Amino acid sequence: MRLSFYMGGVNGQDQTDGLTDSLAALTGFAWTPKDKKYALNFGIMTGGLGPATADTTTPFAPRTYFSTYLTYNFSKKFQSVTQWDAGWQQDYDTLGNTADFWSVTQYLFYTINDHWKAGLRYDMFVDGQGTKLGGLRFGGQPGGNPLRCPRCPRMPGRCRRSPPA
Repeated sequence: MRLSFYMGGVNGQDQTDGLTDSLAALTGFAWTPKDKKYALNFGIMTGGLGPATADTTTPFAPRTYFSTYLTYNFSKKFQSVTQWDAGWQQDYDTLGNTADFWSVTQYLFYTINDHWKAGLRYDMFVDGQGTKLGGLRFGGQPGGNPLRCPRCPRMPGRCRRSPPA
């Protein structure tokens, strides 16, 4: 059995401009039993965000967001990954409203060889404001190319380590 805990901090959530400093705490764990048939990972982040608008100093309240991943290995060739995310933020706008959301993503992977995987992915996202999204997509890795070598930075079909089977 392997159990790992982690803790840290990041410069806010969804910060891409580098102009806003807002500490967000990040913590979680990863657990894998001895037989490695499945694994469970959990992470949670909470922290502030930048101002509501560029012309006001009214800050958003902290956003809390968590992700849970359950990986199950049916065999050496087939693997399933279930991802569940949820979060909430009070006072997400200047009217004091609370935003909440959740999503489920299901992956099913087939291992072609040590360098190649093919997979299917289904997503569903729902928030308290009425947004509902969902869809099925084909890919070799989470969010990835149809057939991509996870150990090679090269584009599909250009992996020199192992051609597709």
